[in-house]
Amino acid sequence: MQAHPWHVLGTGSIGGLFCARLATAGSAATVLLRNAGAREAWRAAGGLLVDHADGHRQQIEAPVRL
Repeated sequence: MQAHPWHVLGTGSIGGLFCARLATAGSAATVLLRNAGAREAWRAAGGLLVDHADGHRQQIEAPVRL
């Protein structure tokens, strides 16, 4: 059975945390952004860079929508 896709509203502290956890768990997540400027910033950064407590970094790439 396939899991339902998730939609994460924004990439602030909480949205970023949820997006990272969903990606780590292998769940599909789409990031909902407020405007084209936020979308371009997301794309320019290559997604979301997460620093984990154990010292490793994880690059999260997820589809975005406005």
